[in-house]
Amino acid sequence: MSADARCSTLRGRLRPGWLFALSAAVAYLAVGCASSAPLPPVSDAAGAQHIPGKFVWFGLITHDPAAAQTFYHDLLGWRFESVPGDKKAWVIRSGDRPVGAMVEVKPTHAGEAIAQWISFLSVPDIAAAAELCRERGRLYRGPVTVPGLGRIAVAADPLGAPLGLIHSESGDPPDGRAPRSHEWLWVDYLASSPDSARAFYADLIGFETREVAPRYWVFTRGGAERAGMVHTPSPEVSSNWLPYVLVSDAARAAGEAERLGGRVIMAPREDIRSGSTAIVSDPTGAALALQRYPY
Repeated sequence: MSADARCSTLRGRLRPGWLFALSAAVAYLAVGCASSAPLPPVSDAAGAQHIPGKFVWFGLITHDPAAAQTFYHDLLGWRFESVPGDKKAWVIRSGDRPVGAMVEVKPTHAGEAIAQWISFLSVPDIAAAAELCRERGRLYRGPVTVPGLGRIAVAADPLGAPLGLIHSESGDPPDGRAPRSHEWLWVDYLASSPDSARAFYADLIGFETREVAPRYWVFTRGGAERAGMVHTPSPEVSSNWLPYVLVSDAARAAGEAERLGGRVIMAPREDIRSGSTAIVSDPTGAALALQRYPY
């Protein structure tokens, strides 16, 4: 793929992670629901093991949950189930599988839009991982125990990218499970400084990096590919983790996202993964990628 082409398309379009209001938002996400009702487990596989370095859970914070629910239901068929006893938290399901959670947050100033997908990374020692984030980035909340999920924390890395940390109660979804349409497929890190990101994530989780294209690297751990990293040299593109959802036709899905009130940040291009990838934002402003696979 051409990372330069991707960066030029994203430049000036992906805004910072609203860090002025993110602290309160992710604190609520980290605490989970106000009731004692457990959330669904990360893995439903019998005897599932923890897989450090794998992204296993995703959380959406948004100021307009009604708009987000309508958008993702109509685009991806996702269902949103209210968490018992909590009017501001929902479990997100794709078919019969939980794929994440959504929480409502209120802006601190009138007219502000707060929306962000946060990707949760499986770590073996959440206390140590949270402390490293505190020392070199920022720790918003945690570690705390969320019934059903396990121990989680929400932080920002040294480049300011929001990051979830999790050590689940259930183990993690096993490798080798074929991805299903409209479920999470991949995560890319948009890095303002790849060298800094490489050093931090090597210390945090033992990631090694392999360059597979100019200005694009793959994070690996134990030989398994876990995420990608693309250099975003423009200061207008903040460092962020960008999650990918599997779709059968990225161009069609991007067009439908726009029709539903979202925005196409990057339409499919032949020089980027053979036209199989689109980046969109939902009507509340949260960005995600739509990916055909194999491409």
